[in-house]
Amino acid sequence: MRNAISIALACVFVCAMIAIATAAVPQLMNYQGVLRDSAGVAVADGIYQVAFRLYDTPGPGGTALWEETEAVAPKGGLFTVSLGSVTPIPQSAFVSDAYLAIQVGSDPEMTPRTRVASVGYAFQSANSDRVGGLSVPDLVPPALWDHAFREYVEGGGGETAVFTVSPGKTRYITGVFYSAEYDAAVRLDGSNILMVLGHGIAKDGTWQSGSGAPIVVKAGQTISVWSGTATRFTITGYEF
Repeated sequence: MRNAISIALACVFVCAMIAIATAAVPQLMNYQGVLRDSAGVAVADGIYQVAFRLYDTPGPGGTALWEETEAVAPKGGLFTVSLGSVTPIPQSAFVSDAYLAIQVGSDPEMTPRTRVASVGYAFQSANSDRVGGLSVPDLVPPALWDHAFREYVEGGGGETAVFTVSPGKTRYITGVFYSAEYDAAVRLDGSNILMVLGHGIAKDGTWQSGSGAPIVVKAGQTISVWSGTATRFTITGYEF
């Protein structure tokens, strides 16, 4: 007997429930159909071995993204299965379009394949891999050590230019280190943006860092330092 499956209710549901706390997203799809023989009559109740496969193309050919075989027990031809209950369906199967193919027993795989579609609220999950509208590449910066800079200056008293940012670049100052007896200042285009306190022990003082959020210096802007005496400055950060 040759068996054929017609999708009576055309229902392929992706159980894409939002995970709460540490709960995992179910890797299952509910599928319902009617098992008929070659004459279009519902098969007798019993157990039938049915293979289900997901492909990356509507066919023919393509790459099988997932497959499993289930023992289907139709009642009046109608059956329901939870795809993924035998072999978990990987998330990678749904990176792009996926098409479901079915094979009953030793019969040839049926055509055409059925395109897997989303249920209504699954559209919201399109934003589940984004934070505040930002995608993963937006959130993960390039290797910071590839963009690090370190600038030195030996200030002799007064204001001394340290660096000017190149066109199209932005620098983020994350550390200001100095050794001096007296207070000093870091300036952006001549205006103080960071005051650093002297150690009161001249050049034997310890290196010290500024604190707070990174200082943003945009293209064309100049960083300078001001001190009342000879002062060693080191300014560190990242440039993108």
